[in-house]
Amino acid sequence: MYIRFAGHDVIRLGLHGGRPVRRGIFHSIPTVRDNPETPEWLRREIQRELAWFNDNLPVPKYDVFWVRSQKRYRRQGLCWFRPDAHSMIDRVFALRTLLQEGGYPIDIIRSNRPGSQWGA
Repeated sequence: MYIRFAGHDVIRLGLHGGRPVRRGIFHSIPTVRDNPETPEWLRREIQRELAWFNDNLPVPKYDVFWVRSQKRYRRQGLCWFRPDAHSMIDRVFALRTLLQEGGYPIDIIRSNRPGSQWGA
């Protein structure tokens, strides 16, 4: 079963409003990190976790995320973790805890077919 971490707010992927999806954990980071009310220690910890992911999270090739919308192709994608990505998932749980400490709830979404879910 694949796992996705998502906030409660909805964004739209695609042209002209596009498909609604829940904001993923990595796109949720600025909501807490850049909030002037977030304590400095929490900003540092969030930034430390983000740096770890920047160094260690494999990113698929550039052309993987092309989605056809309104007769045009746009680069879009959602982050789902494979069930065997134990170290990544452990680190995402740590990041989730930090974001929740900053008042931003993150849910865990599970699916056997993540492409059909769009993180709703």
